[in-house]
Amino acid sequence: MDRMNRDRPSRAPVCGFSFGRNLSLLNYPVEAAVRSVLPVCDHFVFAVGQSDDDTADRVAAIDPKVKVIDTQWPDVKVDGQVLSIEANKAMEAAEAIARAQGCVWGFYIQADEVVHEDDHPAIAAAMNRWRDEAQVKGLLFRFLH
Repeated sequence: MDRMNRDRPSRAPVCGFSFGRNLSLLNYPVEAAVRSVLPVCDHFVFAVGQSDDDTADRVAAIDPKVKVIDTQWPDVKVDGQVLSIEANKAMEAAEAIARAQGCVWGFYIQADEVVHEDDHPAIAAAMNRWRDEAQVKGLLFRFLH
């Protein structure tokens, strides 16, 4: 084992991120979504849009490693565009933390998704396997709807 590999952390550092608003009104399982990826995340950013419910409180109570950022959703009429804008806000905040904390990966999860705990070792192994490959920009997982 060379010095570089010996000094590397055993797992590639990860900053997770997501976004949402009115998640209680919409009955989204945001706690389950975020908690499902926290075991593979060192940090997590959640962009909370101005809500008419307790979304910000729910997200803030999930775990101390979850950082909540407040956002104002734009009045965009193009289908799906506002979701892209808000996902990018969360990603940009995660990138800032990643740079400061030396994170190698970002992990995006939607507020109505979950990752099964049995998949955590394979996810961590894939992140470690591909961490130094500059041509690899992301990992794609099989999923069920």
